[in-house]
Amino acid sequence: MCATKPLFVDRATENTTTSILPRSPVLSSIKADWDNLFLEYHSQPSGEHQEVCVSGHSIAIFTKIPHLGKAERIIDGRLYKHSVTEGDILLIPANTGVKASWYGDSEFILLGLNPQICASALDESVRSRAVNLIPQIPTCDPLIFQMGLALKKVLENNTYHRLYVDAIANALVVHLIKYYSSNKIEFPEYRGGLSKGKLKQVIDYIDTNIERDLRLQELANLVQISPHYFSLLFKQSTGLTPHQYVIHTRVARAKKLLLKGKMSIVDIAQTVGFANQSYLNLHFKRLVGLTPKQFKLQ
Repeated sequence: MCATKPLFVDRATENTTTSILPRSPVLSSIKADWDNLFLEYHSQPSGEHQEVCVSGHSIAIFTKIPHLGKAERIIDGRLYKHSVTEGDILLIPANTGVKASWYGDSEFILLGLNPQICASALDESVRSRAVNLIPQIPTCDPLIFQMGLALKKVLENNTYHRLYVDAIANALVVHLIKYYSSNKIEFPEYRGGLSKGKLKQVIDYIDTNIERDLRLQELANLVQISPHYFSLLFKQSTGLTPHQYVIHTRVARAKKLLLKGKMSIVDIAQTVGFANQSYLNLHFKRLVGLTPKQFKLQ
């Protein structure tokens, strides 16, 4: 737990790092409206910070270390001296006191997770179990590294597809619970997909709301299961993840509107839920083999 008078940072109401690190983040998700998930990308010089407690779980993903980095951290009163290299991750659970000093420039992704997302990821049969994450001093975790890079790319490209972001966040939480929790939680296995009735309910909802930026929790709530199991069962039923299914549905809707010939491609992109024409072009070409303009003219 935190010491007597640490600097407490509530990620829900303030920027996480401006009062802690020497430089402001290069990139931040603060305006992206990602529920329960926070991302910053940093380029920091050597430095130190006082003891802090953050209201959410924090994961640092080191992407660039020009020289082997050396650091000292005091976590819950215990001193750790360690080196850091590219690809390492650092996990600090919520409300854990940490004081740090480090030597050498570094670039890293800082992910923050609301602890509530851990409970929502669990199936109802194990949801009552407490999730107690264990601090991880730099360790190599290729899966978390790739998840961090994928989320960073979403921000850089200004593509806030919530279903995609939600899917990564959900997979990240499940991974943390499986491998970095003090109490091992067994995730039940479900087979057979969603029932026909529940699948129809979800598909009808997606069709009706295709222009919206749908959320994974929103779809899971329709059939009253956790996002984790909804994603698994939906893919078993359709062969696609919820995000992939929505993209396919948008492209199919765009094809119908193009054939009618009454709307511009820009308006069609907006009508079917793409952020702009460029993303319609990207996904349309990938799935159809032609650009919307080529499809319209053929």
